[in-house]
Amino acid sequence: MEVPSIGSLNTTGQGGFNGTKLGNSTGDLFILMLALSCPSLLICLLGIAGNGIVLWFLCLSLKRNKFTVYILNLAVADITILLISSVVPLYILFIPIVVEVSHFIPNALFNLRLLFFFGYTTSLFLLTAISVERCLSVLFPIWHRCQRPKHQSSFVCALLWMSSILVIALERIICGEDNYVYRSQDCTTMQIFIAVFFLLVVPLVMVFSSLTLIIKIWRTSQRHLSSRLYMVIIITVITFFTFSMPVQSIHILWYFQVLSHSFDSFLVVCYLSVFCASINSAVNPFIYFLVGRQKKQEVQGLKGVLDRVFKDEEETRNEEETPNLHVSRGEV
Repeated sequence: MEVPSIGSLNTTGQGGFNGTKLGNSTGDLFILMLALSCPSLLICLLGIAGNGIVLWFLCLSLKRNKFTVYILNLAVADITILLISSVVPLYILFIPIVVEVSHFIPNALFNLRLLFFFGYTTSLFLLTAISVERCLSVLFPIWHRCQRPKHQSSFVCALLWMSSILVIALERIICGEDNYVYRSQDCTTMQIFIAVFFLLVVPLVMVFSSLTLIIKIWRTSQRHLSSRLYMVIIITVITFFTFSMPVQSIHILWYFQVLSHSFDSFLVVCYLSVFCASINSAVNPFIYFLVGRQKKQEVQGLKGVLDRVFKDEEETRNEEETPNLHVSRGEV
């Protein structure tokens, strides 16, 4: 059976569509994608606006702390995902009207896929770092308050962005367009590494960190610790597992031909990935707003809502303890 190629996705006679208009050969699929594109684009626009607001306040208004640095970078990664996610539906729907799909669309989708997974990988790394950081702050509070390097969050974020670039660059070099679809030995090895790392190692770290945090807080008297930030982290992790984990899973299944390797399947994979990831990236700002709002107050400013969510209790306690210490010394 002939394997379709990104560079020459042809199915003339054997499932080929070389020189075939998308609307002519896959009318039902085209209608389905058209129906999904409207909510997908709306989700992307709302997500870009929400993450943009979060980015604006974190950069210009809110006091910076170790967790807001991560959230700021996460917002940038989410905006990257949403921008690519908003392009893919338009690209698939409207370019085939005037351009044949034999080379132009598959090649461009492959490159968009790399950009998409750059944002996805960075978002995954940042969310893992947030979970681990919060876990360490509860397990080792003295070290976290006194010995933790001041600019550790910025350094970790820079390292994670560079790691994402490295992963995507390696995949682009090892799994070029033809190597990806023909499943060369090197590309298959790369895909196995990606599957193990992103579907096993990273999720286990996130689950372990979250469960450790839950157990530690539940079994000690530290329940006052950052309840809102804690809720944000847990809800965000759950949302990620619900919507973003299927993204990598779908691509791995398609690569190893567990899913059909036709062009229709390729489009479905792209659309499902875009739809799931756009929901995950768009929902984060709304999680911040819902968790941070005060139930008794009808009208609340966005700045106050975000400030309540991302307030660092450790720094707040330090500020409260310092004046008390001065007062005690003065009385003595």
